[in-house]
Amino acid sequence: MDITDIIVKMIAKSRLYSIIFDESHDLSNKAQVSLIHWNVHLGDSNDIREDFITLIDAFGNLCEAVNQSTEIQDDILD
Repeated sequence: MDITDIIVKMIAKSRLYSIIFDESHDLSNKAQVSLIHWNVHLGDSNDIREDFITLIDAFGNLCEAVNQSTEIQDDILD
């Protein structure tokens, strides 16, 4: 089981979550998008977690990453 599987299981247990795409440029002026999940675990402590997933080349792999994120959402909703 890799870290993505663990994060998906945590999100599946939470009632509230958000997927965040944030674009920025690195030192070589290459546009990158960070993929981040926020989720809230309601209960005694009401923990809010922010999990960094990956950096994506904004003009190369972005469509592939969005499709993968959609597949993860579909798995969570099933």
